[in-house]
Amino acid sequence: EESLKRSSALSRGATLVQVHEVWCKNLKLYADRLAAKLSMFKGQDRDKEDRITCIIINTADYWSGITAQLADEIKDKIEELSRSEVNLDAAADSFSELINK
Repeated sequence: EESLKRSSALSRGATLVQVHEVWCKNLKLYADRLAAKLSMFKGQDRDKEDRITCIIINTADYWSGITAQLADEIKDKIEELSRSEVNLDAAADSFSELINK
């Protein structure tokens, strides 16, 4: 949230679109890392596996919702001409896919 405030104070156009692209890329990377962690604990102690699975699913659920809110906030702050370029659906989908594994 703080980085959105700072970015939008500097630019409400191309720069904010580029910042949004960096966020999208990194959110997808985070979802991939969570997925890797999930598969890392398969076949271990059942209690540990269940606990880690719950933590990862809850984290993915949280970020799926936050990603949608972030997209809305960016659209509110960005120039109208650039709004169509704001799309965090790929990042949100990465978290949703993780939840559904």
